[in-house]
Amino acid sequence: MSIYLGNFSIARMEERLGIKFPDELVAYMKDKHQDNAGTLAKDKWHCFDIPFVLACENREMAAIIYDHLKPFTDDMKDQLGISIQGKNKCAVHDEIDGRKRMDEQDSKKAMKEAL
Repeated sequence: MSIYLGNFSIARMEERLGIKFPDELVAYMKDKHQDNAGTLAKDKWHCFDIPFVLACENREMAAIIYDHLKPFTDDMKDQLGISIQGKNKCAVHDEIDGRKRMDEQDSKKAMKEAL
């Protein structure tokens, strides 16, 4: 049984990671935040504090966020997991940080297998 706690905003994620998200990513994410951590509505995301995981409703959203954050991995103070939440809750968990990264092929393969 997994327990996830917290509800981070974009500003809280930036603060914890020690980076500023690109403006286009903030614009993309700002109206898609879901406060309730239950099943995510279409095109919504929720970021947990413990563990520090950004749950996305679909693969496309996870890939867009991942692609925007990947260039900042070496500057991040903490690691952020990105998961795709579908019918089976968190289907794939891809760590983004300077210490542990899946390469692009493995990441795409894992996302395909999750769906």
